[in-house]
Amino acid sequence: MAVLSPWAAGANPAGLSVQSGTAGAVINGTQLTITASEHAFLNWQSFNIAPGETTRFLQPAPTSFVWNQIHDATPSQILGSLEANGNVVLINSAGFYFGPHAFVSAAGLIVSTAAVTPVESSAGLFWQFNGAPPQASIVNYGALHAGKAGSLFLIAERVENHGTLSAPEGNLSLLAAKEVLVSSRPDGRALSATVRLPSGSVDNSGRLLADAGSIALNAQVVNQNGLVQANSVRERNGVIELVASESIALGGLLKSLPGATAPAKATGGESSSNPRAPSRMTPRRESR
Repeated sequence: MAVLSPWAAGANPAGLSVQSGTAGAVINGTQLTITASEHAFLNWQSFNIAPGETTRFLQPAPTSFVWNQIHDATPSQILGSLEANGNVVLINSAGFYFGPHAFVSAAGLIVSTAAVTPVESSAGLFWQFNGAPPQASIVNYGALHAGKAGSLFLIAERVENHGTLSAPEGNLSLLAAKEVLVSSRPDGRALSATVRLPSGSVDNSGRLLADAGSIALNAQVVNQNGLVQANSVRERNGVIELVASESIALGGLLKSLPGATAPAKATGGESSSNPRAPSRMTPRRESR
């Protein structure tokens, strides 16, 4: 068993330095365990996880956050497992690739190519993600899961999901934008995200699952060719929202049963729908 040094190399994340809060990292075989304080902010030289490798965050509580700024000129490749009992934020301006065998399980997860800045206002504390590099993307072929009533946000100029993303009773959002504000919800359930400057594209050919929760796809161009499911559970409705400033293409399955709300918006753009695809959502064009 060895303590990870700032210059350690290997398949798991490497080159750790602590910017704020406290954190300690230990390697044991193929496992890297990071114990982090509340709202710890960590810097990494690289953040990759090879097949068969596991990176685990141990945090004070499910509501805790650990912020990970990755200083790498190449996209992070998550091909193994990432686990956390709290909220994990991963930021790499070069992008992210989650492979077919990638498995992520956390109380909450935010993956972003945009830099983050905390903003205090009369409404409370917000985290502002802005300046997503146009060449960077987030591509997922794996299985990414947020815990019950947790949040799972992917923020980049281009977001592609070919795998499975789930956030039961929580918020699941794929956001292509130049500016996104993330904040705590007033009801204390998960986080909320507000897109101010949509850009780029969101493509889903995989599975998005948030029963009794909400799912949002927001970009200039939204292509939905997979499964989007936010069914109602007991007395809690599911919500599906597709928002595009230019166009929405619907060719997959949208499920929000029973009694859930599922608006589809193409703000200022055009919408098209595959008539053979079962859908409870009718896209419409809105004037600004």
